[in-house]
Amino acid sequence: MIPGGITKKYTAMKKLMLCLLGLTILRFSASASHNRTAEITYLQVDAYTIDCSLVTYTNAISTAASRDSLELQWGDGTSTWIHRVNGPDADNNSIPDGEILANNYQRNVYRAQHRYADWGTYTIALFDDNRQQGIVTLNPPNSDHIPMYVETEFVLGPELNHSPQLLQAPVDIAYAGRRFVHTPVAFDPDGDSTSYRLIRPQMMPDQDVPNYSFPNQVNGAPPSALVLDTETGLLVWEVPTWTGVYSIAYEITSHRNGQVRGRLIRDLIIIVQDGEWPLPSLDVAPPPGGIQSVEVGDTVRLELSANVEEFPFNQELVLSTRSGLDDFFQTRPSFDFTRVSDREGRASFTWIVEQEHVRGQPYDLVFRAQDGTELANYLVLRYRVEGIVSAQREPVVPDPIRIFPNPASDWLVVEGARTASYLIWDAGGRIVQRGRLEPGQPIGISGLVAGAYFLRVEGRGSQAFLKNGGVR
Repeated sequence: MIPGGITKKYTAMKKLMLCLLGLTILRFSASASHNRTAEITYLQVDAYTIDCSLVTYTNAISTAASRDSLELQWGDGTSTWIHRVNGPDADNNSIPDGEILANNYQRNVYRAQHRYADWGTYTIALFDDNRQQGIVTLNPPNSDHIPMYVETEFVLGPELNHSPQLLQAPVDIAYAGRRFVHTPVAFDPDGDSTSYRLIRPQMMPDQDVPNYSFPNQVNGAPPSALVLDTETGLLVWEVPTWTGVYSIAYEITSHRNGQVRGRLIRDLIIIVQDGEWPLPSLDVAPPPGGIQSVEVGDTVRLELSANVEEFPFNQELVLSTRSGLDDFFQTRPSFDFTRVSDREGRASFTWIVEQEHVRGQPYDLVFRAQDGTELANYLVLRYRVEGIVSAQREPVVPDPIRIFPNPASDWLVVEGARTASYLIWDAGGRIVQRGRLEPGQPIGISGLVAGAYFLRVEGRGSQAFLKNGGVR
């Protein structure tokens, strides 16, 4: 727990979880096995309000798993049933149905704002039954008897404090006998430093799931290194041995000026399959070498190449990148991918460093090479932008932006608008629109699909809004 936290409220939540756990154990046999993994992130809107996103990955073929709403505990003695905001609305109930992914997974994004009465340390939590059946690292063979629990703890105060945004899905593919690599691609919008450690998945506050083994320690498996880079979050499992579904948890901690500002738990699912396909190779020129320093006005140019020696029929190699530079800044890097053949790809990455990129912590540029079987390799390059960083953080704007109409259909008006840049995020944390706000001119949103969004105006703060036809 973060020092100075609200111990009384945290203890009360733990007592509630114990009661819920008892009920869960009594009814597990009648419940669907559906929860595969989950995570909670947030953006601070003003001095007392956060905009929270809960993302779950569930069994796509289970009707019981596809739920329109989930109960989220806010850590202040209150809870809210929050609605799902992503995917199509096939049943026309004004609540989207989630997104179907490969391997019978479904991604569900739930989103809501919450206003706290006072500053302090709070823990947002999801407690839900049951986990996925057949996880070999977790209470085998009855992992579906164990509830899912994830939490995000944070300090709320006059300085903006956003959680790290997790840009890579927590479900990944491995092949038995082949090296496995993964990273969550965590980007902190505040420029706070982040650290990582592997922990056992949780079933309630401060309580590990029972009968757990780390993936490289499963009974009967030969020794195999499982190594985590505590600064970048890059996880390497040298040789997965047995096929099956494995679960492990990340604890990601944010630090500012030597003080812990937040901590979140994210479960990772690793699906180990049979197959002879090797991990794609991934190379970059110039080659990496520690943290590289650049200055405003510099241009970072990288040439990447990837290939596989063996490849399944009619599959294609893909190169991609994520870093936060695409999602949280006006000036974005370019990434041009060329497929040389099914087995070979090349890409050019160009980043023109601007003043808005100056911050104390390095950027982790994550490059991913994925073959058609979804087996992926990662490369992390670190760059620090040198410049003048203000020692005093700008306090939260006491009068946050006000927008109308909300919900809206075609346009938004920002009260007291001044010339400034703006960004609009969707419920999944992706920037879907950016532009220049001018006095007396509304922001056109007719091109957005129905759903929940988040508008941020330079120097003014942020505000959530709904596009008509979205969640109720």
